[in-house]
Amino acid sequence: MTASLLGYPPEIISLILDYFDKEELEDIKDVPEIQCYVYQKLYSTVILGRSDDDINFESPAQRLCSPISLPIYGELQNVADLIKIIESHPTVRPNRILFKHLVYLFQLHERKPDILQGVNIGISLEMHQGRGRWDPWMLQRLIELPYRYDTVRDVSLEPEKGMTWDLLLKLTRNSTHVELSVNFDELVDLLEGDSELEQLKQLGLGGSLTQLSLTNQIDIGDLKYVPDSVLELTCELVGSISGSKVRLACPENLVHFGVRFDAPHPLSHFDIEVDIAHLKNLKSIEVNSVADMRWLLPKDMRSILMDGFVDMRRLHVDHPNLTYFSNLTSAHYLRIHDEGAPIRYPLGLMKLDVPLEYYLEPMEGYAREPRAKRRKVDGETSDSEEDEHERMRLPESLMYLRHTGSDDSLFENLIGSVLDFNKYALPCLSCLYLEDIHTLKIPGNYLPPSLTDLQLIEVKNVDVCMLENLNNLTKLFIERCSLECSQPNVKLPKSIRYLQVLDSDPVFALSSLEVLGIRHLQLNDNGVLHVSGNFEQDSPRADPIHRSSNRTTAAPPPLLSRVVAPGSLAWMETIVRLDLEGTPLEGLPILPPNVKHVTMARCGIERFVPVNNRYMFPDTLEFLDLGFNDLTVGWFTSVRGENLKHLDLQGNEITRLGRQGFSGFTMLESLNLGDNNLSGIEEELLHADVFGPLIRYLKVTNCKLTKSAAKKIIELVTSKPGFERLIIDYDLIGVEYSELVANTTVVVLEDLL
Repeated sequence: MTASLLGYPPEIISLILDYFDKEELEDIKDVPEIQCYVYQKLYSTVILGRSDDDINFESPAQRLCSPISLPIYGELQNVADLIKIIESHPTVRPNRILFKHLVYLFQLHERKPDILQGVNIGISLEMHQGRGRWDPWMLQRLIELPYRYDTVRDVSLEPEKGMTWDLLLKLTRNSTHVELSVNFDELVDLLEGDSELEQLKQLGLGGSLTQLSLTNQIDIGDLKYVPDSVLELTCELVGSISGSKVRLACPENLVHFGVRFDAPHPLSHFDIEVDIAHLKNLKSIEVNSVADMRWLLPKDMRSILMDGFVDMRRLHVDHPNLTYFSNLTSAHYLRIHDEGAPIRYPLGLMKLDVPLEYYLEPMEGYAREPRAKRRKVDGETSDSEEDEHERMRLPESLMYLRHTGSDDSLFENLIGSVLDFNKYALPCLSCLYLEDIHTLKIPGNYLPPSLTDLQLIEVKNVDVCMLENLNNLTKLFIERCSLECSQPNVKLPKSIRYLQVLDSDPVFALSSLEVLGIRHLQLNDNGVLHVSGNFEQDSPRADPIHRSSNRTTAAPPPLLSRVVAPGSLAWMETIVRLDLEGTPLEGLPILPPNVKHVTMARCGIERFVPVNNRYMFPDTLEFLDLGFNDLTVGWFTSVRGENLKHLDLQGNEITRLGRQGFSGFTMLESLNLGDNNLSGIEEELLHADVFGPLIRYLKVTNCKLTKSAAKKIIELVTSKPGFERLIIDYDLIGVEYSELVANTTVVVLEDLL
């Protein structure tokens, strides 16, 4: 790891070492040197605010092992963290900052405006939509700030809600990229004169309108009026088609085209040909079509996501540079074997997402391929007596493969889904996702040993024996699966760092589970264990409860029960993230010694379970979610968490705070007390540290607070230096706090959290 960082400034190296802990550095030490570029770009782009779709760092080792998604964004939750990073590393400054919440832009402008100098500023208005009307104060302040917004994302033109055309023009003055959602008819109505559509064609917000999403259906012929500046277009087309071919008049510089096509004759008019081959800059297309429409695409396509129809047999010829292909159209309706040839993909294809039906037996009358050569584990080949034809040829460049099952479960159950990796050489395959497969057959239980990420969702008859030899596997995700184990004493690969089992039955198949190397463990809603035993023991026992009454084989006591039993979890030394949400527990167990992030919401926890009459949070614990259990505040007055920063107690049995409250958590920054009955809170006992000496975020919505108690809480927290956000019921905010509301210190809408 050290050698791969040679030549980089000390500030960059220090930043990396500050971000990744020792175990994570060990996990990624052998990653190719290209990752150094990633490190250098770590904070070149900063995203401020919660984000569900942008790349994050929750599992750095897994992401760094996958060539599909690399961490190129530094994503932070608040302004204080950004200021701290920049002050600690003065030569590492962001080039771009995207504000997912505008409150962070206002805060940074007030606290440290010099950080914004010379930075490309992007703003997203996504979190400020859907609340009836746009906030005029917020829009006016955005316009008055002395900054140029290089990127404006997620803005909707809604005159009836306060986002007028004039405001939009002021907001996007001198912008380079604008992402706009608009009703096409309303946009046209804003323009005057006989040539309004021609004006629209040339408009484009001065050339900055690069992403346009049309929220209503538009006629095919009106595509020609989309502004020339648009590079990414999403729309739904309607209109009559004369003849068997239509040429779409999209902007000539279009790079991405997302289209839903409501054909005039969706069930009867087949063989319509849609021609966009003239769009030479088009690299990505996403189609949702209800009719048998064949698409003629430019040759230099890189990404095709098609719920429609293309000539599968010519894919490798027509699009040699394709890196991502997805076609979710049912294979029943694809005429892909008319010439008896298998589907071939471009040699550089890296990501593939197609139904597993493509591997089923061809329909009667289709020609069969000659018997294929099967690949053995040692690299040799031999004639296969099982495989008499080949439906699909996978390129060696493939890194990501996703298969979904048949819509017709009866059809699939009768024929079966055979996924035979023996006949493919896939040295680069890193991610394999299988979903909604009723009958899965994997000959020889052979999976490519290069896999680092395996995801199984609603897959029946999964034999966990196929996992044993995947020595590069770092992430295993299982959800709503029925698991089997055809051999005794099967153990998961020691390379696994992230294990997630949700709503499944792992009692039999995972009976010999070892967690010695696992860092992130998630076991949610499995509902297979009834916990009992001596709470003072480090190895409690559990009784398996079988979901199905037709089970006849007795199961051995699963080691998995050690994970969910309410005793000590101190033996799980490598765990840094633990999620047992929805797992029945009688008490909160002693947590793993090195854990940082714990979620045990909806577990029925009524008390802490001490060992040797003591209970302590580990010093490493930073995040604890105990929402919707049955705990009172008394359990938290006698326990310490030296580094606990986030505590979620929403929906518990907390009715009072007492004099001590949460003051013992000296590093606590965020506290969620929502949905607790605090109607009887002792106002005379409230003091500045009752929610924690360093509290910065507090949520007390739906707590039945009196107005006097709410006033006292507002005065306490807003007087604390560094406090940033209070979430409280709107009807508890009086006129005297309007200035605080305007300055976003007190927030009454939860979607701004």
